[in-house]
Amino acid sequence: MEVLTPAAFKKDFLNQIKEIAQSNTPKEITLIKESGIDGGVVVIPKSVWEQIQEKQFLEETGTLDVIFDRMNKISKNDFVEL
Repeated sequence: MEVLTPAAFKKDFLNQIKEIAQSNTPKEITLIKESGIDGGVVVIPKSVWEQIQEKQFLEETGTLDVIFDRMNKISKNDFVEL
């Protein structure tokens, strides 16, 4: 993941945003404090954000556990050839 300072990100903001969206890869923006470099922020593409939200919903509703449970119990007889 590319790491940028806020000044570098701001300098070329529009191109940075376009690159994140087109390449589907995040970029980290560092923040510097007196104690050293802080975690800063990560700018992610909208598609990645939507995936995170969907996974969170599936986890919160228990749906993901049901899917994994069914995947673990799959057998040859579960499918009928048409």
